[in-house]
Amino acid sequence: MRINVSVAAIALCVAIGPQGLFAKTVARTFVTTARATDAGIDVSPGQRVRVSAEGTIALQGGGCPAQVDPDGCTHGFSLVRQDIESPVGALVGAFATRTGHLTTTWFAVGKTRLLSVPNGAERLVFRINGSFGRPIGAFRVFAGVTNAGVSTSVTVRRQLANERQVVNTATVTRAMVQAALRRFGFSASPAEISAVYRSGLHAWFTSQLAPSTIDDSAATAYIQPPPINSGQEFPNDGGMVCAYDTELIDAEVSSKRQLLEKMTTYWLQHFSLNEYTADPGPFGEYVQTIHNDALGNFAKLVSDVAVQPDMLSWLGNAGNNGSNPAKPPNQNFGRELMQIYTMGPNALNIDGSQITDAAGNPVPAYSQSDIDAVSLALTGYNYYIPNPFPLGDPRSPSINIVTFSPQAHGKGPYTILGRSVADPGDATVASTVVAALVSSPSTAPFEAHELLARLVTENPSPGYISRIAAVWAADVNDPHQIADVISAIVTDPEYLSSLTQPMLKETDEFYVDAIRALGGENANPVTTTSSAPLQGVRLDLEDAGQFITAPPTVFGFYTVGDKESLISNASVLERDYIATRVSNAMRLTPFTPVPFSAYNTNDSFNLDATKLATMTGAEVADYLVDALVSTSTPELRSLVRAYVGNDPTKAPGAAYIILTSPEYEAN
Repeated sequence: MRINVSVAAIALCVAIGPQGLFAKTVARTFVTTARATDAGIDVSPGQRVRVSAEGTIALQGGGCPAQVDPDGCTHGFSLVRQDIESPVGALVGAFATRTGHLTTTWFAVGKTRLLSVPNGAERLVFRINGSFGRPIGAFRVFAGVTNAGVSTSVTVRRQLANERQVVNTATVTRAMVQAALRRFGFSASPAEISAVYRSGLHAWFTSQLAPSTIDDSAATAYIQPPPINSGQEFPNDGGMVCAYDTELIDAEVSSKRQLLEKMTTYWLQHFSLNEYTADPGPFGEYVQTIHNDALGNFAKLVSDVAVQPDMLSWLGNAGNNGSNPAKPPNQNFGRELMQIYTMGPNALNIDGSQITDAAGNPVPAYSQSDIDAVSLALTGYNYYIPNPFPLGDPRSPSINIVTFSPQAHGKGPYTILGRSVADPGDATVASTVVAALVSSPSTAPFEAHELLARLVTENPSPGYISRIAAVWAADVNDPHQIADVISAIVTDPEYLSSLTQPMLKETDEFYVDAIRALGGENANPVTTTSSAPLQGVRLDLEDAGQFITAPPTVFGFYTVGDKESLISNASVLERDYIATRVSNAMRLTPFTPVPFSAYNTNDSFNLDATKLATMTGAEVADYLVDALVSTSTPELRSLVRAYVGNDPTKAPGAAYIILTSPEYEAN
């Protein structure tokens, strides 16, 4: 059988758009039945091909559902192509020669497949399986070729990222400055990196730990608090919730108070709450509360979060009644307050190691009786929202009212963690309970380990944990406790060496880091005068499965210490799409701002790259490598230089190469 083959591929390691090239090694291809030809990539015998696909197509007629994913419809087979024993509408593949002669029969690929290239094969081609009905649409397919048998994209990315060069830790290098500003901020342009390198990391952290001393008026003017009827401000995706999660992106991109913004997103993950199950009215106040306390005292932060309307609602503590001994109150929040928010499930030594009993079993940090007592103590809280809802800034405390009912409150005293805790009998009981929990010996090492694992190194040493936990415990009543702990982390003897170890970017970091590194650190809406937010970025992050205010569970997006779990076949495709968005936003010639009335989420930001147009090709390549990665491998630099050649207009494509490289995956 002879087939026609057409290349519809965009290389992962090359470029997109007008400067795009076809690569024989790693490609993304769109397969559609709108044309009679097949799409595919070049292969060689002995290689292995990892294929992952996503999206849906519509089936017109036949007995299958209207929408089918790459696995197809399981209850039908093709009558049109008898040689394809695959579900209707499924993504199928076959190996072929370069001239189009099949060397294998067609087989189901589905959503994911690892294939060995047989002898005689020069191409891997794809089709959508014929069916009773007619499939309309396209699947997005990622096909990666490797010379070794690697089972998952996670393994590949981890392996390549670990091949990054290790810099000398005797002095603070420019690469260390880059890594520090990515882990405790959201990156910066090369010029800003150089300025911090000259003035010193110590000076940068000193300033960032006192955010009120930083003039952030430009960002403040840009990040306007949206009115409560914010649907008028978001023509494409209106809603009060969207107003505030988009504002987070605005702040991450434009604020000079980078440490404050990074710690805000950190605590939003720690107190994992999904905005789509939250009450949209108070959600802005929830975010603002965390922002206000992000560098303050931990007990105050926990206490303030505990009585926020959306946290009361999220874990079932709103209206929780403890007045009836025969009907115990809902214990969800009381349990999570200990398990996730303060001390963790197991008793810990100061170095973070688990305390075990004589049989070697972990000793629990708390008991069921503690859950009972904490849950009972936290009853009586509720909230209401005025109707009609007031116009104006939703963060105003006057628009949502938290109430405390002594009649619905379970009376104390309470025995918590072996201590008697008095019941004040009023709304301050939450602070009283939290004070008892944060004084647990397990809280300091639990929180110290999480801070280090999320921001510094996923495998902190016992000594590092011990030293930070000691500062945490000593400052438990200090109003600047969290800032003091951050200061201890970055002045610790192990901190500089940690900057030489790769650490996977979270998806939020992946996107915002790129915007800031490529000159988007200033407010960059579609016009320089409107306050149109970076809503398209928010929507992209939501599609990628990691927008900061929409975690899938109370445990967040990943288990602490396992950031690599963020990488999957689907997330790789989404990150590649983000790279497409960023590189397409680069403007090599002056652009005319779009009027606010024409604002569209697909054009929500522009990156001024006009200065690159005046550089030589080699200068463009080196500038972009420096802007986006701390320590480049020779292979990446050579690839980018070879691609750009003497044509600086290939800068967007060069940026795409870097953004889809393993080097960029690491902070």
